[in-house]
Amino acid sequence: MVKAWLMQAGPFEAQYPKYLKAMLQNPRIPRACHPVIQENLHDELGGGNANAAHFELFKGALNAVGVSIKEYEQARLNTSTANILDSVTAVCSGEDPVAALSFITQVELFTPPEYSRIIAWFESLFPQTRAGWEAYFTVHIGCDEHHFAEMAGALFGLVGEDPVRQASAFNWQNIGINLDHRFYDELQQVVQAA
Repeated sequence: MVKAWLMQAGPFEAQYPKYLKAMLQNPRIPRACHPVIQENLHDELGGGNANAAHFELFKGALNAVGVSIKEYEQARLNTSTANILDSVTAVCSGEDPVAALSFITQVELFTPPEYSRIIAWFESLFPQTRAGWEAYFTVHIGCDEHHFAEMAGALFGLVGEDPVRQASAFNWQNIGINLDHRFYDELQQVVQAA
């Protein structure tokens, strides 16, 4: 299950800086939101240290569980993974800033509890290579805890007291949660069928 998760989670990790860049280039995203998005992007790219970029840390996790970059790159994307990638691409460059900020805020909210559970898998199966995979998860959790608060603040500032925008924000977060559920449902089905 761990290796299957890495194969499917990796493409989202690799694309995440592109989503943030798309938001910064999207004229519909208010400039007041840019500092929060830029800080998130700065952290994703390693805070000035290319070796600490989140996708580079992810590669360390792959190596720690015996998955080569070639094997990872040749893995088939599950349908649910492709749906997530397409959906996030569309909302981050789309015309609705509430959709983009809601989607990304939901991602930041769910990463710490989600990754805490995944760490338990890694601890039980790969305790001997902890040094190779632990940094990816701990750095991610640490960053996303404060990114959630900052992105939520930007989202609340955009939505304000407008009930239509509030409903839209909850709807887009719900869409993100449903996509995440499908990701794990399909992942489990694929692993059980193997």
